[in-house]
Amino acid sequence: MRMIVGLTLLLLFPTAPVFGEETLTEVGHKPRLKNEKKIKASFAKLAPMLAKLPDDSGLTLYQGLPRHPGSIDEQVAQYDAKSMSKRFGHVFYNTPNEVAAKDKNKLSDLLKDPKAFIQFRGYKFCGGFHPDVALVWGTGNNTVEIHVCFGCHELKAFRKSVEVYCDIPNDTFDDLKKLLGKYQQQHAKSAAGQ
Repeated sequence: MRMIVGLTLLLLFPTAPVFGEETLTEVGHKPRLKNEKKIKASFAKLAPMLAKLPDDSGLTLYQGLPRHPGSIDEQVAQYDAKSMSKRFGHVFYNTPNEVAAKDKNKLSDLLKDPKAFIQFRGYKFCGGFHPDVALVWGTGNNTVEIHVCFGCHELKAFRKSVEVYCDIPNDTFDDLKKLLGKYQQQHAKSAAGQ
């Protein structure tokens, strides 16, 4: 009987938080590209999208959560609606990390280089795309959001309804890792239990 009541409530109120937990705020849409052929074709949109990165706008950097070795349920259990949010389907800490001006310039130059990235080569066997960093440039309709996954060497970029997925070659990966690695403060605090 309890199971029937529980299922009925779940059907009637599918967006209600589970067990009284708050839900995460969501920014952007859930990524829609799934077909590998369409993912590879999206690469043609990368250069025009990155060319629109405004030179004078601020950069906001959000840190992704560390990959949790357990099940999806264990990962969800670590989410805290007060300190985290979903950005284009992935969970990040809400508090942005301050990025030094010289690093902003280096990141902008690197990302605008048309040869910095390569077409998606296929799915990796690393557990799936799990972004370490979200880089957000601009505001409103000019916003470009870029997610970087150091585990699978991939980048996803979003602007309005346009999605682009690509791979990060070794030279670019090393540069990105060096530039962005120092902004992993929240991972360290989380691991220390703070």
